[in-house]
Amino acid sequence: MKIATFNVNGVKGRMPRLLEWLAEASPDVACLQEIASTTRRSGSSSTGLEPEASTGMSIAGPPVAARQAPAQHRKETTMAPTRTDRHDTDEDAVDLLANDHDAIVELFDRYEALAAEEASAEERRELAEEICTLLLVHGAIKEEIFYPAARELLEEEYLIDEALVAQDSARALIDEIQAGDPTEPRYDAQVRILHELVAQHFDEERTELFPRVRQTSLDLEEIGAELAARQEVLLSADEEADAG
Repeated sequence: MKIATFNVNGVKGRMPRLLEWLAEASPDVACLQEIASTTRRSGSSSTGLEPEASTGMSIAGPPVAARQAPAQHRKETTMAPTRTDRHDTDEDAVDLLANDHDAIVELFDRYEALAAEEASAEERRELAEEICTLLLVHGAIKEEIFYPAARELLEEEYLIDEALVAQDSARALIDEIQAGDPTEPRYDAQVRILHELVAQHFDEERTELFPRVRQTSLDLEEIGAELAARQEVLLSADEEADAG
């Protein structure tokens, strides 16, 4: 058995480096040391959450399974790291959403590889469920926070409307995939179509919507903090639902 240790302070901000280390080390057991950042309820922010420091702790266990449900419910969260405290990184709202785009597209690429390898139905369904969950959370934080804030300042409101239509279309496909049977050929086709739809939507946001939002007076740092906090709440709720 290979055991490896890693000192990581602020795991949310250093998640890319942590994942890179896990890939390089490939340990059977990973021991992590972190000074974590948590949240507490507050009436001073629009999300009802604000950052609060917590004591350091040592965590040991398999790098993925140690904190996950049994295999049939297992789900890796590969979304770009959330930021309960916006001072942890230099990432603003547009950066956060763009990083989410990259993480989700990477998962789609992994699914395509599994489909090409004719991986098991269980393995493909597990990854498809993860993709669907992350897309739903990503869409929710945009619809709840980012789009309304951007609409107030943008002259090109049609960009928001088009984004909402794209998300509605994606949500309809997600519903079909979540209710689908991965042993049927139609299942892989649905995931592939969702990939194409989402890729086009992301490209339009990055080339049209995001640049225009950056030209407005919108406080992207503040909105980014709200997005990160809400994203963390939604992902945590999903993990708790799986565990239950």
